[in-house]
Amino acid sequence: MRADRKTLLVLASVALCAFAFCSAPAQADPLDFTLSATTVSGTAGTTVGLFATLTNTGSDTISISADSFSISSAYLTGDDTPFFNFLLSAASTLAPGATTGPMDILDIAISSLATPGLYGSNSFTVDWTDSTGASFTTSQDFTANVTNPISTPEPGVLLQLFLGLGAVALGFRYWKRDCTVANP
Repeated sequence: MRADRKTLLVLASVALCAFAFCSAPAQADPLDFTLSATTVSGTAGTTVGLFATLTNTGSDTISISADSFSISSAYLTGDDTPFFNFLLSAASTLAPGATTGPMDILDIAISSLATPGLYGSNSFTVDWTDSTGASFTTSQDFTANVTNPISTPEPGVLLQLFLGLGAVALGFRYWKRDCTVANP
């Protein structure tokens, strides 16, 4: 009876190994979705673009079918018209090895009431299907950085600055001329 247990144990081990080696190999996601920058920056009251590259790293043609996005702040609004225009074009299918190159996928309008700082927990999702018709999604997270506006002087201030510098230059010229006349 001891030999039967040993034989049963060996057969079970062989069956388990055969099952492990005959299972389908895991496959990586063939759609490489890469943002040009994970943080986009702009001042309050402006619109900034989120750019990305889509690359088919698989061996089958894939079809880009839709997109969605999530923005965490009421101070930010998104417009995915650039990506929608991409879907309407013939490039909404990617052959093996094909890439879209950096393209605008989302325009983010920053409210004029937004305070400077980082607005995180935002995402953009691409829906796609493979050659078998199976549906998949691929997402990327991004952060919006609202910056302080760069202050520029008023035109009147610049005029005053140039007039003041001109007066100093003229005064130095007359002072230098008076010094050369007094010391012959």
